[in-house]
Amino acid sequence: MKNLIISSILMLALTGCSKKIIPNYTTVQEIYNLKKGYSMDKVNSTLGVGPYEFYTNFNDGNKVLVYKYKKQYQLVPINQQDSRESLSGGSAEKFKNEGDVYVIFDQKSNDMVYYITDSGRKLAKGIINQSNQLKLIKQDPTKYKELYSAMQKNDKFSFLKIFSK
Repeated sequence: MKNLIISSILMLALTGCSKKIIPNYTTVQEIYNLKKGYSMDKVNSTLGVGPYEFYTNFNDGNKVLVYKYKKQYQLVPINQQDSRESLSGGSAEKFKNEGDVYVIFDQKSNDMVYYITDSGRKLAKGIINQSNQLKLIKQDPTKYKELYSAMQKNDKFSFLKIFSK
């Protein structure tokens, strides 16, 4: 009996030491409800969760709160996958594909300035590259023909070669 009590106390002590942090998630629909100028409390209540991480940008003093979110997806039965019914059939109450949304707050006012998601950051890189290409083409339109023909030949480094002349 004494061994049972001691082992029970020991097991309780060991299980109390291990903690697993499970993030709370918001959804894309809740992220769309965010508005510029919201306070941190208003952002938390709009998203329905608290931040998962917190950063400070020491260059400008802005605060970055990171929230976890999941995207909604539709589970379509196998017999409907290649049919018109698959567009509206299935269950849409499932969530997966975890992501981060970065909400940036002004240093002085503590109001939200903007937010961006992981996927938005990835897309932004391509958009910036395209914008830079257009600026270079605008500077020297005659090189556009060279660039276009090199792109048709699938030369990956054509852009660098043409504009470094």
